[in-house]
Amino acid sequence: MEKLKKLQCLDASVLKIIAMVFMVIDHIGAIFYPTEMWIRIPGRISFPIFAFFVAEGYVHTRNRLKYIGRMAFFAIITEPVFDYAFFGGLTLYAQNVLVTFLLALLALWLKDWIESRDLSSFFMPFQKIAGYLVIILIALAAELLNTDYGCFGVMLVYVYEVLHDRFFEKHLLSAAVQIFCATGIQRYSAVSTLPLMLYNGKRGIGMKYLFYVFYPAHLLVLYLVARVVR
Repeated sequence: MEKLKKLQCLDASVLKIIAMVFMVIDHIGAIFYPTEMWIRIPGRISFPIFAFFVAEGYVHTRNRLKYIGRMAFFAIITEPVFDYAFFGGLTLYAQNVLVTFLLALLALWLKDWIESRDLSSFFMPFQKIAGYLVIILIALAAELLNTDYGCFGVMLVYVYEVLHDRFFEKHLLSAAVQIFCATGIQRYSAVSTLPLMLYNGKRGIGMKYLFYVFYPAHLLVLYLVARVVR
């Protein structure tokens, strides 16, 4: 572990920038070259990195409901941009990745709320079961709503949150989830485990709102470019 710590040279800002760069590459592929998988594969590492920091944000935020509200706000304003970028117009067919993160945060909050209720020892096992059911049901809801990454996305955020202070278990289980629960090229997302293991726990330059703004902004730019060239 001491040798690994010496290699941990990536702070949160660097990892988020890496994820954003590969996300842009992925979305260029999705919008302009939808049948070319080679350009989509590198982008697989982006989602787990963002999922990791969503879980970290939930663990460390001072106000979880405010954090959830912020995610909801940006999920709503991003949705029409997402629809136009990928489907050419407003649609209920699919929902953007911030909706996935919103559902994941709601699942974590509801689970914690249920398990924090002051009940007799007799009911404690049922509290645990109810908490796990909330995670499962909201993961299924993400799948039914066809959110980006669906139930896989919700479960990955849950793994990162519940094991946030257990280094090897967190990364091994998250990699297993990505390999065995994801489908198609999404299995390549397991590669994200490598840069995440190099995370040094530092914030870097911050960028609290950068991803929230960058996500819809780059989709809007890609949509406008696509309108011009087509």
